[in-house]
Amino acid sequence: MSAFLLGIGFRADMGTCARKLVLLKLIDACEDDGSRIFPAISTIARAAQCSTRQVQRELQAFREIGLIRLVREGGKGPRSTNEYALDLDLLTRLGKDGWSVVTGAPADDKGDTVSPLDDDEKGDTG
Repeated sequence: MSAFLLGIGFRADMGTCARKLVLLKLIDACEDDGSRIFPAISTIARAAQCSTRQVQRELQAFREIGLIRLVREGGKGPRSTNEYALDLDLLTRLGKDGWSVVTGAPADDKGDTVSPLDDDEKGDTG
């Protein structure tokens, strides 16, 4: 783990806490040059305290913007995870500008599109 990269990761505005925690776990698992990242999805999920599906979505988003690239695809079975590498230039840009500037997404777009609450009155009514 690189303390320098971890500092950039902590400064980065990633838009959501889950996205930031996934990034920090990837940084925790990488070499100083951003290479050799290969923790299992379940390991990242446990560290980020989110679901494995959420981790998969965040990794896909990271790949789409170019923050990580697939170096080697894992096979089937235990101990056969994908290997990734970080784009340090993009990580630095995220540390300076944030997720919404880098991706062009609205700053208030957190991924949720439907409220779990309906329009009924809330709290004590009697």
